[in-house]
Amino acid sequence: MAYRQRIALDPSAEVVVQLLDVSRMDAPSVTLAEQRIKANGRQPPFAYELQVDAARIDPRMRYAVSARILRGEQLLFINDTQYPVLTQGSGTTASLVLVRVAPSPR
Repeated sequence: MAYRQRIALDPSAEVVVQLLDVSRMDAPSVTLAEQRIKANGRQPPFAYELQVDAARIDPRMRYAVSARILRGEQLLFINDTQYPVLTQGSGTTASLVLVRVAPSPR
């Protein structure tokens, strides 16, 4: 997981990566697994590994990996592309590229 901007990540930032069930168009996605990584001065790319019980994966459903980088409650980066995994011909890995979120006006 990385981003393209050449911006140093704040040491207090946290990376949140989730495996989501995105099968239902009329309902919010369901989080099946989540990993939180404290930056602690490290810079991207960040490696992640999501653990999920294989019995929870239904081959008829669609799954995606999503990530965001936060500093406290402030969203800094997020994926703007869906990264499908696990079913319907998708693999078991995803190399996520996040985009910077414009700072909110004060």
